[in-house]
Formats: sequence, structure tokens, C-alpha cells
Amino acid sequence: MNAKTLDIALNDLIFGLELVLLTRESGRHMAGKDLGNQEPKPSLIRHEKHVA
Repeated sequence: MNAKTLDIALNDLIFGLELVLLTRESGRHMAGKDLGNQEPKPSLIRHEKHVA
């Protein structure tokens, strides 16, 4: 198989899987929400230094 044939075969597989497999939206309350900044806050950093 050459790269072009492999690329076509992979795209066909992906397309077929998308048709067959159902996609469900999660009902969980935080699913899909923007969680904002995930960096630790200064108070948490200070606490970590004291605990360690």
C-alpha cells in the first residue's frame, strides 16, 4: 500500500465508524463546560509547600 491508498482507506474506515457508532451527548452536569483557568491558586501553592 502506498501512502495515498492508506490515507483513503483510513478515511473510509473513519467514515464507516462514524456511521455505525452512535455518539451520545453526556448528561453529566460539567460535560462540555469551559472550566477556565486550571492553574493552582497562590493559597494552594503555599499550602502545598507547608504540607510537603
